[in-house]
Amino acid sequence: MSEQVSVELDLTGASLGPWKLEHLLGEGAMARVYQARHEQDGRVAAVKVLRAEHSKDAELVQRFVREARAIAAVQHENIPLAYDVGEHRAPDGTAVTYQVMERLEGKLLSDACDAGPLPLQRAVRICLKVARALHAAHQIGVVHRDIKPENVFLHGQDEAVKVLDFGMAKLTKQVGEMPKSGTMEGVVLGTPEYMAPEQALGRPVDLRADVYAVGLMLYELLTGARPFSGDTFGKLLVQITSRPVEPLPQTLRDGTAVPPALAEAVMKCLAKNPDDRFPSAEALADALQPFSGEPAPPPRPAAPAPPPALTPRLSFTELEAIKPSRTPLIVAAVAGAALLVAILWAVATKF
Repeated sequence: MSEQVSVELDLTGASLGPWKLEHLLGEGAMARVYQARHEQDGRVAAVKVLRAEHSKDAELVQRFVREARAIAAVQHENIPLAYDVGEHRAPDGTAVTYQVMERLEGKLLSDACDAGPLPLQRAVRICLKVARALHAAHQIGVVHRDIKPENVFLHGQDEAVKVLDFGMAKLTKQVGEMPKSGTMEGVVLGTPEYMAPEQALGRPVDLRADVYAVGLMLYELLTGARPFSGDTFGKLLVQITSRPVEPLPQTLRDGTAVPPALAEAVMKCLAKNPDDRFPSAEALADALQPFSGEPAPPPRPAAPAPPPALTPRLSFTELEAIKPSRTPLIVAAVAGAALLVAILWAVATKF
């Protein structure tokens, strides 16, 4: 019996809502990406269309929609703008699930790495931007869980860094209309080569798994190789969870010396125990900033002092129920008597 092969329909020329698809930009296992133009105002955008075979899977559709909403919720310069997400019914009744995002021009970080390791300052600058984007996501409760060069885009001539693909994101608290989400213990999600040890073991993860992935990505950008590799997930799992990371070389291939503080920061990210890593992506960004060539950010404003405690307002009934203390009245009477004696004494001595 021959196996039935699913053929993906080219949607070039079709309209999804107000967006007319102009041509295919690229595709992956989950979706195709088209350039599209808004039929009213002429804006150009990228429309990501979930493959037809996945549109029948409720969990994948939910993850696809969650990705678009997570991107829209973060609103950071290093994360693409999200314009819309929706479902379109084709004439044959087939559901087409899509999301509309900022149109990016440039290349994936993974493509930039094809020629070998990146210069130290460029590699650090890219990872610094990724860390700042992740910090913004973490602040609203979004953990990416799939940071890797294939999910980082270098946009425009100045290589503005954009973090892509929040399809694996975990929501640690409610974000907008999206409820908190979790993964059953023992379920492994993500790209094996970039998983933190706890993630590879199917244990609960938090933002420190993203910190681990940024450190691993920086290690790869500087050396041209990942610290762990294996031809099966089992072999890779053993290395990730038990084998120490080979320290960064003191000198890179191009002869650049690796500052000890930078090497220490990378190794801190790659600690097996999450408690030994940077506690936040912001702390990681602070550690990378001196080696990035980027100007130091302005000092963060001090946290405002807590407002003074307010005296609760009482109702008339509550006020009547409070019996006034007699002590203030006694003190006032004594003070008044003393003042009267003083006045009489002053008058008597005058005459």
